[in-house]
Amino acid sequence: MIAKALLGLIIIFGGGYLGMIYASRFDSRVRQLEAFRTALSQLEFDIRFLSLPLTEALEKVAASQTGSIGKIFRETARDMTQNKSVRISCVWEAAVQKYRCQLCLTEQDWQAVNSFSHSLGSGDTESEIGNIRAAQMRISVAEEEARAQSRKNVKLYKGLGLLSGIFAVILLF
Repeated sequence: MIAKALLGLIIIFGGGYLGMIYASRFDSRVRQLEAFRTALSQLEFDIRFLSLPLTEALEKVAASQTGSIGKIFRETARDMTQNKSVRISCVWEAAVQKYRCQLCLTEQDWQAVNSFSHSLGSGDTESEIGNIRAAQMRISVAEEEARAQSRKNVKLYKGLGLLSGIFAVILLF
Protein backbone atom coordinates (compact mmCIF):
# COMPACT_ATOMS: atom_id res chain seq x y z
CA MET A 1 0.00 0.00 0.00
CA ILE A 2 2.80 2.40 0.92
CA ALA A 3 4.68 1.46 -2.25
CA LYS A 4 1.58 2.24 -4.35
CA ALA A 5 1.14 5.61 -2.67
CA LEU A 6 4.82 6.43 -3.09
CA LEU A 7 4.75 5.39 -6.76
CA GLY A 8 1.61 7.49 -7.28
CA LEU A 9 3.30 10.56 -5.77
CA ILE A 10 6.35 10.03 -7.95
CA ILE A 11 4.15 9.88 -11.07
CA ILE A 12 2.21 13.00 -10.06
CA PHE A 13 5.36 14.97 -9.29
CA GLY A 14 6.97 13.68 -12.49
CA GLY A 15 4.04 14.97 -14.52
CA GLY A 16 4.22 18.29 -12.72
CA TYR A 17 7.94 18.48 -13.35
CA LEU A 18 7.48 17.81 -17.07
CA GLY A 19 4.86 20.56 -17.18
CA MET A 20 7.29 22.96 -15.49
CA ILE A 21 10.04 22.10 -17.96
CA TYR A 22 7.80 22.76 -20.94
CA ALA A 23 6.47 25.97 -19.37
CA SER A 24 10.01 27.22 -18.76
CA ARG A 25 10.58 27.38 -22.53
CA PHE A 26 8.11 30.27 -22.70
CA ASP A 27 10.05 32.24 -20.08
CA SER A 28 13.33 31.38 -21.80
CA ARG A 29 12.01 32.77 -25.09
CA VAL A 30 11.18 36.09 -23.41
CA ARG A 31 14.63 36.30 -21.78
CA GLN A 32 16.42 35.45 -25.02
CA LEU A 33 14.54 38.06 -27.04
CA GLU A 34 15.28 40.61 -24.35
CA ALA A 35 18.97 39.66 -24.50
CA PHE A 36 19.03 40.11 -28.29
CA ARG A 37 17.36 43.51 -27.96
CA THR A 38 19.86 44.54 -25.28
CA ALA A 39 22.75 43.32 -27.43
CA LEU A 40 21.52 45.40 -30.36
CA SER A 41 21.23 48.45 -28.08
CA GLN A 42 24.84 47.98 -27.05
CA LEU A 43 25.86 47.50 -30.69
CA GLU A 44 24.11 50.76 -31.57
CA PHE A 45 25.88 52.58 -28.74
CA ASP A 46 29.28 51.18 -29.68
CA ILE A 47 28.88 52.18 -33.32
CA ARG A 48 27.31 55.59 -32.75
CA PHE A 49 29.02 56.99 -29.66
CA LEU A 50 32.26 55.04 -29.44
CA SER A 51 32.73 55.01 -33.24
CA LEU A 52 33.97 51.44 -33.14
CA PRO A 53 34.29 49.47 -36.37
CA LEU A 54 31.63 46.82 -36.78
CA THR A 55 33.87 43.86 -35.93
CA GLU A 56 35.11 45.50 -32.72
CA ALA A 57 31.56 46.46 -31.76
CA LEU A 58 30.40 42.88 -32.33
CA GLU A 59 33.28 41.55 -30.22
CA LYS A 60 32.41 43.96 -27.42
CA VAL A 61 28.77 42.88 -27.51
CA ALA A 62 29.85 39.23 -27.50
CA ALA A 63 31.95 39.83 -24.39
CA SER A 64 28.96 41.27 -22.54
CA GLN A 65 26.51 38.51 -23.52
CA THR A 66 26.46 35.01 -22.11
CA GLY A 67 25.38 31.75 -23.64
CA SER A 68 24.40 31.20 -27.24
CA ILE A 69 23.62 34.84 -27.92
CA GLY A 70 27.16 35.86 -27.03
CA LYS A 71 28.46 32.99 -29.15
CA ILE A 72 26.48 34.24 -32.17
CA PHE A 73 28.01 37.71 -31.90
CA ARG A 74 31.49 36.29 -31.20
CA GLU A 75 31.40 33.93 -34.16
CA THR A 76 30.11 36.67 -36.45
CA ALA A 77 32.96 38.99 -35.45
CA ARG A 78 35.53 36.22 -35.83
CA ASP A 79 34.28 35.15 -39.25
CA MET A 80 34.13 38.76 -40.44
CA THR A 81 37.81 39.24 -39.65
CA GLN A 82 38.82 35.91 -41.20
CA ASN A 83 36.66 36.13 -44.35
CA LYS A 84 36.57 39.74 -45.49
CA SER A 85 35.21 38.79 -48.92
CA VAL A 86 32.05 37.13 -47.54
CA ARG A 87 28.91 39.23 -47.07
CA ILE A 88 28.19 40.07 -43.45
CA SER A 89 24.61 38.84 -43.72
CA CYS A 90 25.89 35.38 -44.72
CA VAL A 91 28.28 35.30 -41.78
CA TRP A 92 25.54 36.39 -39.33
CA GLU A 93 23.01 33.90 -40.67
CA ALA A 94 25.55 31.06 -40.51
CA ALA A 95 26.29 31.89 -36.86
CA VAL A 96 22.58 32.11 -36.06
CA GLN A 97 21.92 28.78 -37.79
CA LYS A 98 24.73 27.12 -35.83
CA TYR A 99 23.28 28.08 -32.42
CA ARG A 100 19.60 28.05 -33.38
CA CYS A 101 18.83 24.73 -31.72
CA GLN A 102 20.15 26.03 -28.37
CA LEU A 103 17.59 28.84 -28.21
CA CYS A 104 13.82 28.75 -27.66
CA LEU A 105 12.82 31.14 -30.44
CA THR A 106 10.07 30.76 -33.02
CA GLU A 107 10.47 31.17 -36.77
CA GLN A 108 9.05 34.70 -36.55
CA ASP A 109 11.59 35.53 -33.83
CA TRP A 110 14.41 34.28 -36.06
CA GLN A 111 13.21 36.46 -38.90
CA ALA A 112 13.30 39.48 -36.58
CA VAL A 113 16.80 38.56 -35.38
CA ASN A 114 18.09 38.02 -38.93
CA SER A 115 16.40 41.10 -40.37
CA PHE A 116 19.13 43.55 -39.50
CA SER A 117 21.92 41.52 -41.05
CA HIS A 118 20.84 42.13 -44.65
CA SER A 119 22.14 45.70 -44.74
CA LEU A 120 24.68 45.37 -41.95
CA GLY A 121 28.04 46.86 -42.83
CA SER A 122 26.90 48.17 -46.20
CA GLY A 123 26.23 51.81 -45.38
CA ASP A 124 27.34 54.74 -43.30
CA THR A 125 26.94 55.02 -39.54
CA GLU A 126 23.47 56.57 -39.71
CA SER A 127 22.10 53.83 -41.95
CA GLU A 128 23.63 51.23 -39.61
CA ILE A 129 21.92 52.87 -36.63
CA GLY A 130 18.59 53.03 -38.46
CA ASN A 131 18.91 49.40 -39.43
CA ILE A 132 19.73 48.35 -35.85
CA ARG A 133 16.81 50.38 -34.47
CA ALA A 134 14.41 48.80 -36.94
CA ALA A 135 15.60 45.35 -35.85
CA GLN A 136 15.20 46.37 -32.20
CA MET A 137 11.60 47.36 -32.88
CA ARG A 138 10.87 44.03 -34.60
CA ILE A 139 12.45 42.17 -31.70
CA SER A 140 10.48 44.30 -29.20
CA VAL A 141 7.24 43.34 -30.94
CA ALA A 142 8.27 39.66 -30.84
CA GLU A 143 9.22 40.07 -27.18
CA GLU A 144 5.80 41.50 -26.28
CA GLU A 145 4.13 38.64 -28.12
CA ALA A 146 6.33 36.18 -26.23
CA ARG A 147 5.42 37.82 -22.90
CA ALA A 148 1.72 37.51 -23.71
CA GLN A 149 2.13 33.85 -24.65
CA SER A 150 4.16 33.26 -21.51
CA ARG A 151 1.50 34.79 -19.26
CA LYS A 152 -1.14 32.68 -20.96
CA ASN A 153 0.65 29.35 -21.30
CA VAL A 154 2.96 28.96 -18.29
CA LYS A 155 0.13 28.28 -15.84
CA LEU A 156 -1.62 26.12 -18.41
CA TYR A 157 1.34 23.78 -18.97
CA LYS A 158 2.24 23.57 -15.29
CA GLY A 159 -1.33 22.60 -14.45
CA LEU A 160 -1.57 20.28 -17.43
CA GLY A 161 1.57 18.44 -16.33
CA LEU A 162 0.27 18.01 -12.81
CA LEU A 163 -3.17 16.91 -13.98
CA SER A 164 -1.70 14.42 -16.46
CA GLY A 165 0.29 12.91 -13.58
CA ILE A 166 -2.88 12.62 -11.51
CA PHE A 167 -4.73 11.14 -14.49
CA ALA A 168 -1.96 8.57 -15.03
CA VAL A 169 -2.17 7.55 -11.37
CA ILE A 170 -5.95 7.14 -11.62
CA LEU A 171 -5.58 4.98 -14.72
CA LEU A 172 -2.84 2.85 -13.22
CA PHE A 173 -4.42 2.25 -9.84
